[in-house]
Amino acid sequence: MVNFQIALLGAGLGLAAMAVNAEPLCDCSKIVGQCAASIKMKSLSGSKPSFTANYTITSTTASCSKVSYNIDGTPYFSILAGTNSVEESTFGTEPISMKNFSTLRCEVCASAANQQGNEGARPPSVNQIDPRIARFVGSWRGTLKWMLFSDPVTIELEVRQGRLAGRVIGKSGTSEFTSVTVHGNSITYGFIGMDGGTYSYTMALQSEHSAKVTSNGSLSFDGVVRRSN
Repeated sequence: MVNFQIALLGAGLGLAAMAVNAEPLCDCSKIVGQCAASIKMKSLSGSKPSFTANYTITSTTASCSKVSYNIDGTPYFSILAGTNSVEESTFGTEPISMKNFSTLRCEVCASAANQQGNEGARPPSVNQIDPRIARFVGSWRGTLKWMLFSDPVTIELEVRQGRLAGRVIGKSGTSEFTSVTVHGNSITYGFIGMDGGTYSYTMALQSEHSAKVTSNGSLSFDGVVRRSN
């Protein structure tokens, strides 16, 4: 296993800047929504026994997002305050690539300027939301297949501010939905994968607890998922 740490320069200067700039703008102790994020490798330098990688984190939220991810199984996070993109660095004893990154998650932090008046807000229950989208809410599990390839997935759907949102969890990690559109008994959801690519899938209800999922891209992954709650 490669031993990674956030570069000392980033820890010393980046975290100091975070303490000065992020705290007045964002309160990440209060998560108010979900977003989508991508990581792209910018440069790789060094030689044995020390390699350095510079990478860019981009969020679909203009400001106040917290992007969490793992590098070789070790958790890290970056707070994007006043911006939707930030550059980070990491180093290790072996060459670093996107294969070392996993479990990408993006959350929207509360804005410190908009805290007043939001206390006590509660998410609506399934019985309080539009029945046309309530039937999709829950955790759906199954396996999507294409030719000899298969990917066990969990699709988590919830309601945020009266609209359907969620995420997909697969072998490569977790991706927040960038869009969810309802079409009667089916929905179309999009997300940014760990490789930075944009993907679209359609999920069509077959019954109250069963749905058919089909990819809308060139790779025709499909399968049946079942709701567990």
